[in-house]
Amino acid sequence: WLVLRRTLPEVYENTIVPLLSELPREMYGYNQTKGIMNFRNWSTVKFAFCRNYQDVLKYQWVEYDFIAIEELTHWTEDEFKVLTWSLRTTKKWITPNFFATTNPWSIWHKWVKRLWIDKDYQNNEYAEEYWFVQAIIYDNPILMEMDPAYVRNLEWLPEIQRKAFLEWDWDVFAWQYFDEWRKEIHTCKPRIIP
Repeated sequence: WLVLRRTLPEVYENTIVPLLSELPREMYGYNQTKGIMNFRNWSTVKFAFCRNYQDVLKYQWVEYDFIAIEELTHWTEDEFKVLTWSLRTTKKWITPNFFATTNPWSIWHKWVKRLWIDKDYQNNEYAEEYWFVQAIIYDNPILMEMDPAYVRNLEWLPEIQRKAFLEWDWDVFAWQYFDEWRKEIHTCKPRIIP
């Protein structure tokens, strides 16, 4: 596995710390210097970060069975594509997979929405390669029980961010000049104009 975030603190705080606190210690060994977690079943997870396109190129020819990115809308489409070049295996029992988490409303929102929400595939993109599982705040019963104030925090956000993070509205116009477009208002069924 290769697990990526944009910065080392993000990888550590959002991924490594929760794993170390939840997994039984006898299941793994963790080398903090190398950012590698070795499991007793011989599988390995490498935690890393890529600040920019040049960092992504470090992984260009390395073979990974699985790659995971947290917050995909923080990455460019080109960075995503370069990382998929490393998604391959010679192991007959493995089907390589790319996993990502994301929210609407970030700088690279548009290309993520095109592929996973709108399912607008181009060139060599195939529908069977893109699966999307939506999970909103209300789908997390543990968080709702342990921190019900979190929903209030999301309700207090400015309108665009609130629509993105609380309502999971992928039609917000994130990081674009015009932000007032809405599908239900500004579209109609196609028809032939005589």
